[in-house]
Amino acid sequence: MDSYTAHNNEYITNDAVDREIESHKLKTIQSINKTGGIWDNLYKPGHLHGNWLDSQTDIKDAIDIGSGTGWFVNYLKKYKNFENVIGIEPSNAAIEIAKHIYTSDVTHFCGMAENILQELTLFKPTLFTTFIVLSHLTDPVVIKILREIDKIAPKGSVFIFNENYGQSFHMKLWHCRTKEWWQNHLPNWTITYDERPRPDLRIYKQGLMGVKKV
Repeated sequence: MDSYTAHNNEYITNDAVDREIESHKLKTIQSINKTGGIWDNLYKPGHLHGNWLDSQTDIKDAIDIGSGTGWFVNYLKKYKNFENVIGIEPSNAAIEIAKHIYTSDVTHFCGMAENILQELTLFKPTLFTTFIVLSHLTDPVVIKILREIDKIAPKGSVFIFNENYGQSFHMKLWHCRTKEWWQNHLPNWTITYDERPRPDLRIYKQGLMGVKKV
């Protein structure tokens, strides 16, 4: 079972909408309060999203790759005042749940990121984000996604990837790349890594941020 099938199956169950509504409430409460708790997708160790979002006010366009049922893209609109937000998600079922839960004017694209990105034209620095998406994908697919991000991203764009880095390994649906691997495939970006300790992660860490230099 590939990553898409595994996640799509979660969105087509009878309780999917109610389950997502409840989890979104918990994510929002904990992220606003910066608790670092299990549902806090922004401020717990391994997640650079919250710290970066709090420290900048210039970028107002964002693209979330693997936007799922829409929690983060809508959080950006409602709580961080982003103006133009795009969610890319291969599961139509997930997008329909997002539209059911939220009414904000987020643009949703259904498809694979490596295909959708190459159809976009960006004119202003843009924030690119992922939440444990690339870590579920094989190297050839991730390389395509990174290549398309680099092609369309104006200078000054930022990526914040909540993804694995450290000791390289590849399992069925779980992958980790070295710092050198990330830099080799993003040579036009200055990359920093979230080095904060996480007791649950022993042989690898999560969280990297990049700024496009050229």
